[in-house]
Amino acid sequence: MQTILSHISQEIGEGIASYRSIPGGDISSAYQLQTETKKYFLKVNTNPFALAMFHAEQKGLQTIEKTKTIAIPHVYVVGSLEGKSFLLMDFVEAKRPDANDFRQFGTQLAQLHRCTQKDFGFLSDNFIGSLPQSNRLHPDWAEFYWHERISPQLKLAYDHQLLHKKEIPSLENALPVFREIFGVVKPSLLHGDLWAGNYLISTDGTPYLIDPAAYYGHSLVDIAMS
Repeated sequence: MQTILSHISQEIGEGIASYRSIPGGDISSAYQLQTETKKYFLKVNTNPFALAMFHAEQKGLQTIEKTKTIAIPHVYVVGSLEGKSFLLMDFVEAKRPDANDFRQFGTQLAQLHRCTQKDFGFLSDNFIGSLPQSNRLHPDWAEFYWHERISPQLKLAYDHQLLHKKEIPSLENALPVFREIFGVVKPSLLHGDLWAGNYLISTDGTPYLIDPAAYYGHSLVDIAMS
């Protein structure tokens, strides 16, 4: 840990006065770092894919940040030393949300969803939790949803003997149903993994998105997961 802290200290240009383990890391260890000027949030993970996970998280946060629609913690350092990958970002003091906070959060999330592009997918692949997630571009939502979301999950379930082959629908059967249900869909920039642990309200009432699995998809994906 000291090697990581020394590296971070060099990267941010100031010494680390103290650090402590805190809750908040779902699949990574989490720490609060204190310098003379501010607090930082540090995630550390020994998974072989952790560095790729943290780089993907950084790309997602930066993409959301560029929209200027909703706040994210700024990322300062991503790296790997001695078999441990790490990500350093702003530490956000959170509070229990009230109704007004959720209204503001909903408004800003809708503004994020208005950010669009031509195709469904993303500039790079990422992770949903610790599972790799393909974001290969498709011009059609139904095709993207089948090839990059549903089909990989069905294969995973089949490989773990949780599904029989006869229970897995074919592409020919699934696509018409998807198109009938979804209708015409415009690509929206999504958080992509918006369960209750991946957003927070700061003590000054600012909504924040954290730990995204960002891509352009159906806006109701975020709503369904939240």
